[in-house]
Amino acid sequence: AGSGKTTMLEQAKLLYEAQGVNVIGMAFTGKAAEAIESEAAISSQTIHKYLNHLSPTTPHNSWDFSSVKKAETPEVWVVDES
Repeated sequence: AGSGKTTMLEQAKLLYEAQGVNVIGMAFTGKAAEAIESEAAISSQTIHKYLNHLSPTTPHNSWDFSSVKKAETPEVWVVDES
């Protein structure tokens, strides 16, 4: 705590978005994803939800990304490790 992570993430987000890059936040828990959103203003969700969004037709927790198309806009993923 107090090391400047939130400030760094806010500034990185602004720099990336100014270059047309989408910044996406992910975390293992919903609470951590909410913290990324509220503290760094980065749209976030759980990693599980994001993976399900990429592969919505595969069985639960059995993802197949072979049909996922390359992102039209570059992306940077911010992942909370806790």
